[in-house]
Amino acid sequence: MKRVMNKSIIQKCQQCNNEFKAYISNIKRGGNKFCSLSCKAKQYHLENPNYIHGTSEERFLKNIKISKDKNACWIWIGTIQTCGYGAIYINQKNTKAHRYSYEYFKGKIPKGKIIMHRCDVKICVNPKHLMIGTHLENAQDRNNKGRNNSCIGSSHGGAKLTEKDIKDIRKRHENGETQISIAKDYGIKQVTVSDINRRKIWKHVL
Repeated sequence: MKRVMNKSIIQKCQQCNNEFKAYISNIKRGGNKFCSLSCKAKQYHLENPNYIHGTSEERFLKNIKISKDKNACWIWIGTIQTCGYGAIYINQKNTKAHRYSYEYFKGKIPKGKIIMHRCDVKICVNPKHLMIGTHLENAQDRNNKGRNNSCIGSSHGGAKLTEKDIKDIRKRHENGETQISIAKDYGIKQVTVSDINRRKIWKHVL
């Protein structure tokens, strides 16, 4: 039986069945189903048995498929980003799995450096296949091997514009149209139009 108490009621926790005081306003918003964050987490794991939890190290190691051939690629079976790289959630942000692998097995990545794949397999996290490099070296390696970076331009999953849009935006600005007017037509911010015209972004579009 629920008992009314000054805009709050006594609820039963959906996980442990203990009674606790819950505010009616929170209940209307779908909250106050559990007496504590611990019970909320326990219920979540019961409803999502495939969820992998634990330390960063444990979650990383559980998401690697290692071949019997130690020189073969170690395939990341966790979250995959739109651009094809594996990702692991560390310290409240997504980190590329191959970068985490390099630091876990080999050591800290120097500031300003990136991690390149010798095997050209984006979801590979075998430390033997990873090496330190620069953005320029990575671009040169990509061009030499005839690969395209799927994270650039309209091929990026989050892109709102196309390469043609970028050329049109720059042309309209050169013809004297205001950035605010252009931004409104494309559903973007004025500062984005400014960055496009100054070639701070979409630099690959000539």
